[in-house]
Amino acid sequence: MQNFIKPIKIKNIDFENNLALAPLAGISIKPFRKFIRNFGARILFTEMISSHGLFYNNKKTWDLVDISLENPTVIVQIFGNDPEILAIVSEMLADKGVKFIDINMGCPAPKVVSHGSGSSLLKDPLKIAKIIKTVRQKINIPLSIKIRAGFDLNSINAPEIAKIAEDEGVDLITVHARTRSQKFNDFDWNIIKKVKDAVKIPVIGNGNIFTPYDVKNMYDMTFCDGFMIGRASFSNPWIFRQILEFFNNGTFFEISEEEKLNYIFDFSSEFLKYRGERGIFELRKFIVWLVKGMKGASELRAKLFNIQSLEDLSKIF
Repeated sequence: MQNFIKPIKIKNIDFENNLALAPLAGISIKPFRKFIRNFGARILFTEMISSHGLFYNNKKTWDLVDISLENPTVIVQIFGNDPEILAIVSEMLADKGVKFIDINMGCPAPKVVSHGSGSSLLKDPLKIAKIIKTVRQKINIPLSIKIRAGFDLNSINAPEIAKIAEDEGVDLITVHARTRSQKFNDFDWNIIKKVKDAVKIPVIGNGNIFTPYDVKNMYDMTFCDGFMIGRASFSNPWIFRQILEFFNNGTFFEISEEEKLNYIFDFSSEFLKYRGERGIFELRKFIVWLVKGMKGASELRAKLFNIQSLEDLSKIF
């Protein structure tokens, strides 16, 4: 079987493979990235970070840029709609040692779109061109964008946006194969192929990868340069390891309940070290996702929603 999982170079940075963890708000934080790297992904994004929050030196926003002691490169994703602020913030990040910046142009969240950021930018290709040009003038490090197919089904323009981005100096494009209006419903990988055909820079495909077979199918349809996984990693962070097993050995292993339990405890411990005791409330969602498919999962979920400490978790299991 042809192995599509391989090293990739983006500008001056070499990544060991082309498996990417999506920039997921409230998910792609430091402890999660650590375990996802252990499972095999090598292109890791931070969660989406507000450029305005960074510009106005909001401490909580700057705390999201915690990539210290993570090696190799973690890509810091920012969002906003003001070219000057995005450029100034990108320069600030580069000055602080960030080696790779991504600009979000695909987030469908109403609170992001209503302020003209995220996927709202897809309605204004000229604005996108200005943003990239202004940012590119301020930084020398690799720059990428993440887009959707278009804002809605009547305005699918990802190939046009991709060509503009390439012309203005972007080094990588990630394409989510849905419009903003589709959110996380229907998808069309053909749009990834159209973007791939439109540009010479690397293109990462995103959308509806839940198994190693999906990676093969996406590649066969699009010839994309890399594969980004988001929602599938919630309940199966091992998917990256399974993909590597599949392309190296022709088969992959399901995850045993014992390994799931060990991971839950290891991740929970790491998470609470990072977030502190109050992190237990945020931790609950991760644990609830992880027990999906386990024996007595619905009863477990009900109990897990009420845990107050790591000791409570131990007693339940």
